[in-house]
Amino acid sequence: MKETLLKILKEYIKAFPEETQRQEEYKKYLEKAEGDEVADWNNFNGHAVATGFIYNKETKKFLVVHHRDLDMYLSPGGHVDIEDENPLNTAKREVQEETGLKNLEYINVNENKLIPIDIDTHIIEYNKRKNLPEHHHFDHRYLFEINKTEEIKIAEEELSEYKWVEIDKLTRNPSYAIIVNKLKKLI
Repeated sequence: MKETLLKILKEYIKAFPEETQRQEEYKKYLEKAEGDEVADWNNFNGHAVATGFIYNKETKKFLVVHHRDLDMYLSPGGHVDIEDENPLNTAKREVQEETGLKNLEYINVNENKLIPIDIDTHIIEYNKRKNLPEHHHFDHRYLFEINKTEEIKIAEEELSEYKWVEIDKLTRNPSYAIIVNKLKKLI
């Protein structure tokens, strides 16, 4: 998995050279990581995650889910598992697990379909319920569309609710500022 993530990051920086400095922490993390620890949930130096931004073409809104532990609205996503092979597969799997959505259309932003629309590094604070220490998430963010509104079946063990929001409401999450600018160019 480490080699896959390094290749994705290298091509991502080629696609978004203005983000070279922004990706420096992730690059250093990957270079130091051993084996598959990048996908180990118990690696509290950090680990890779993937998110699916879901755009509803019919309503022109994005899906967000309320995460119980983080007590905030996010786009569906989660931890990269070794079995996923790559973060795009993770994003698809997590969206389906967390929302029940099946008719997703992936929006490719690069010749290499594994290159996400955004890669973000952010800190996940101490999780009291699971007693997990603060750690970094290296988030591969992909864009999916649905053509019409479908029934959402949230994963209630970690999510409490969902809603569809206009793109400007996504900026309420401070780590979404850069991706919102990219999304506005695509939709």
